[in-house]
Amino acid sequence: MNRMTTRLFAAMLLTVTACTTAQAQNKDPQPPALPGITIDREKKIVDLDGEVIPALQPDWLELLACMPKSREHEAIVRISAKPSHIHGALLLIGLKPGTPARVEFKGEEPIYHPPKGDPVAVWIIYEVDGKKTQIPASDWIVNQKTKEKLPDNIWLFTGSRIHKVDGKPVYIADVEGNILSLVNFGDEVLARKTKMRGGQGGGDGHTWGANPKGIPKNGTKVTIRLTPAKEEGKGDDAKAKDPSN
Repeated sequence: MNRMTTRLFAAMLLTVTACTTAQAQNKDPQPPALPGITIDREKKIVDLDGEVIPALQPDWLELLACMPKSREHEAIVRISAKPSHIHGALLLIGLKPGTPARVEFKGEEPIYHPPKGDPVAVWIIYEVDGKKTQIPASDWIVNQKTKEKLPDNIWLFTGSRIHKVDGKPVYIADVEGNILSLVNFGDEVLARKTKMRGGQGGGDGHTWGANPKGIPKNGTKVTIRLTPAKEEGKGDDAKAKDPSN
């Protein structure tokens, strides 16, 4: 993280740590939940409140999850938590952010810098006929060309970016709403290990779509569970395992 990012999250974490200390005196081992977030530091779990977006599932996905009133037309889940708070929660379970993908130019030659960050396994928890179900997030996403599911459920904790607006630091994902992306916007909290870029002319070829067989009805309440993961193998998409198993 750069100095500005470090200062921003240091201030937030001081508040969370103070609350955690107070709770510990009352024999409560859990830190306080930020709005829409539940943190289990001992098990290294961050749970995010969300819902299946109540709209027609898009034919073209660029995200798994986003903020309300952002890119809901190209995502499956709406998450109520603030992206910068999700960043802070991931720090509290020991994960380290990297950097989103970016392109710089040396003269006229573009140089691609891939997304970096600690690997995070992403799970979806919801109820079916009164029974709680937990699945890898990859079950909800399919390649529209091959009809195969997303090959794994691993994202990278890239940590968005901090820009100054009117002299004040702004966490860009709080503005743009990109939380769990499938293609690179350059400002998401968590990104796939891919070279695909988002936005018009991004070159992702309309690759990803929602799995029509796996997703419950619109408006279904879900939990997005984030846990540290270990990567296996190499390539554009590495494999992930649930570290709690």
